[in-house]
Amino acid sequence: IRTGSITLIFEYRHRKLDSGSIELIRVADLDASGVSKSGFVYTEAFRDEKMPLENLMHQTTARELDGYAREKRIKGTVHLIRQGKAACQNLPAGLYLIRQKASIRGFRDIAPFLLSIPRLDENGEYAFDVRALPKTILEEDYSSSASSSSFSKSSASSSRSSSKSNSKSSSRSKSKSSSKSSSSKPKGKSDVNTAVIEHAALLGGLFLIAALGASALAGIAYRKKAEHE
Repeated sequence: IRTGSITLIFEYRHRKLDSGSIELIRVADLDASGVSKSGFVYTEAFRDEKMPLENLMHQTTARELDGYAREKRIKGTVHLIRQGKAACQNLPAGLYLIRQKASIRGFRDIAPFLLSIPRLDENGEYAFDVRALPKTILEEDYSSSASSSSFSKSSASSSRSSSKSNSKSSSRSKSKSSSKSSSSKPKGKSDVNTAVIEHAALLGGLFLIAALGASALAGIAYRKKAEHE
């Protein structure tokens, strides 16, 4: 039976890393029956796992299998990272979960991922000796990125709060201004109407008094004329 190998390259800005280790866990065997769509069937250790293996490149699949392995306490083989690489030799064909075992000094742990033996290379041919370059993130870069992200979220939150506060304040001011304006306008109209009514009433009263006076004078004159006759 042909075996293969997995070689993982650990470098950062052309500097070879030289600490930590990775763990290699065999998750599935090649499906000789050809029934499985993915071409793999779970090993006995993963027989209760329900995650489909059709999308092996998706990070969700690797995280799910990593969680299952931790829950079931499934162990793999540990390989040291030395001179910028971790070499895993004489591996049977199948699907492997790779995860960080011991951290690399000054770096974040790599995210778990899956590799298969054999694997299609860039020429479309099956390769039994597989090479991969896991993404390595410097702890300082991660901390700075996380801090920057946190600051951006905080600033955005403060900006939204300030905007909401200003909007509410502006709305209240407009409401008050509108209320004052609307209340002052009817009051002015009321005052004008009242003044007009009072002025009309006064003129009416004067006309009435004048009419009564004229009537009284006419009555006196009539009586005097009657007495002379």
